[in-house]
Amino acid sequence: PIPYYEGTFEVLTEGKKHLKKSFITDREGNVQLKFNLPEKLASADVLLNIKLNYNSFQESISRSVPVTLNQIEILFFPEGGSLINGKETFIAFKALNEFQQPVDIKAEIVNEKGGKISETESAKFGMGKFSFLPIHNQKFFLKLTSHKISKLYQIPEGKDEGISLNVNKKNGKIGLKIQSQNHQKVIVEAAFRGEITETKEDVPTNTEIEFDENIFPSGIARFTVFDVSKNPLAERVVFVNKDRNVQISIKPNKTEY
Repeated sequence: PIPYYEGTFEVLTEGKKHLKKSFITDREGNVQLKFNLPEKLASADVLLNIKLNYNSFQESISRSVPVTLNQIEILFFPEGGSLINGKETFIAFKALNEFQQPVDIKAEIVNEKGGKISETESAKFGMGKFSFLPIHNQKFFLKLTSHKISKLYQIPEGKDEGISLNVNKKNGKIGLKIQSQNHQKVIVEAAFRGEITETKEDVPTNTEIEFDENIFPSGIARFTVFDVSKNPLAERVVFVNKDRNVQISIKPNKTEY
C-alpha cells in the first residue's frame, strides 16, 4: 500500500472517455472511487482505467465495470402444467439482462390496482419461485424492487380447464398434488429413463398421492398425468435420491505394474 499518494482514473463508456478525475490514497494506502454513469447508457461496455506514478514509474490497471441496464426480461414457468383459476400453485421464474445473462432480482407480486400480494427474490443465477393463486378475469404482475424499472411483468393468466401438478419430497416420499376445477379420474405414471416404474389408475383430481422414492435409482424421475384415454395433461420431472452415492470397487489383477 502507498499512503497519501496521488493518482488519476478515467471512465470510458462504449470506448469513449466519459470522465477523468484525480484521487489521493489514505494512510492505509486505500481509496474508494465514486462516479456517476451517463443517465442514458445504451451499452454495458464500461471500463475503468487507474494510473499511479511512483518512483518515476507509472503503474496502471484496467477493469470492466459490472453494469446492469434497465433491460430485464422475466420468464415464467408454472409448475407441472397449467395455471388453474382458484388453485394455488408455484411459478418458477428466470431473470435475464439484455445479453441473456442471469441477473438476481427482488420483486413484489401485485394486482391490477398495484396492491401488494406477496414478495419474492431469485435464489441463484436469476432463478427463483413464488406461490401464486390465479383468479378468473384478474391480472397480476411482477414488480421489480431491486432495480429502478417501472415496467410491470404480467404473470400468465389462469385457465378454467386443465390440470395443475405440484410435487413435494419429504421423508423418502414423493407427494403429488393434482388439481383441476372439474373433478375427474386420471392416470399417473412414474418413469425413469424411459421405463415405467409404477402406475396409479383411477386417481381423483384435487387430491394428493405418494410414491416411494426408493423405487428409483439416483437421477431424474418423470411423473405424467393422463386422462382416461391416455392423453397427457401435465408432467413434472424430479431429481430423486441425490444423496445416494455410486459405490465402485476396483481390484487389480497384479500387485505391481
